[in-house]
Amino acid sequence: DAYVVGVGKELLVDDLKFGMGVDVDPEDNRQCKIYAISILEAQDLWDEYETVKITIFQPRVGDGKPKEWVVPVVALKQFKEEVQKVAYFVTHNTSLPYTPSVKACRFCKAKAICPALGSLAESQMVEGFTDESKPVEAGEAIVSAVKKTGNLAELLGHRMDLCDLIELYISGVRSAVEIELLAGRDVIGVDGPYKLVQGKKGNRKWSTEDEAKALLEGFRLKKDEMYDMKLISPTKAETLFEKKYPRRWAKCEEIITQSEGAKHVADARDPRPAITSTPEEGFEDDGSDLV
Repeated sequence: DAYVVGVGKELLVDDLKFGMGVDVDPEDNRQCKIYAISILEAQDLWDEYETVKITIFQPRVGDGKPKEWVVPVVALKQFKEEVQKVAYFVTHNTSLPYTPSVKACRFCKAKAICPALGSLAESQMVEGFTDESKPVEAGEAIVSAVKKTGNLAELLGHRMDLCDLIELYISGVRSAVEIELLAGRDVIGVDGPYKLVQGKKGNRKWSTEDEAKALLEGFRLKKDEMYDMKLISPTKAETLFEKKYPRRWAKCEEIITQSEGAKHVADARDPRPAITSTPEEGFEDDGSDLV
């Protein structure tokens, strides 16, 4: 979104991403590298700089601090050649197939009606189902699928790769349907037209607390009947003590506990360490035999 020239031998390229969703890393970021080569090319700066510092600003993600990555101009020249080859190939092959992926489809506005994404999601969601009158046990279905692939780990890994993409597709379809219904246009399903309905009501609250306070005081209620008193949270205590009274905050920290986050599946790119466990974890031996 901005670039700065004339700062020594380093060109500065800044990218502001104001969304709240995905944390973007500048290191080897293809989009930002294309920004950089576009600037170097358009301004004829290839011989003026030795490096380019790419900075991504995401004020609404994580701690909001800018993230930087420095890349040599020589490396960008090589990357430019790769981009030119791909661009030439794409512009001279107008019938290239679509290749849906989480990264490619996440921010696409057409994902709800994309034929490639829809076909992929639907084919995967019906895979394993048959029209036979005899039901197939879940275990038998897995065994059958493993026989085809020869590897349970690869089978489940392939299915897991598609989970995020299919969930993205479903979310996109739901959003598109809501937009159509809000605009007064019909969306017809197997059982007839879909409709917008009112959801569960929210929690009740006073229209104005001052008015409620005056009313309840008029009923001659006691303070402990009118108010629910509770201890402040550790977060509130931190705001009170951390900067002004660090010693007090240190004492508070000694009696604070925090539960571990729930375990969930992440792909290999996730920087967090893997949790190792054994099949016996969570079971206790009480000394008796199970029959």
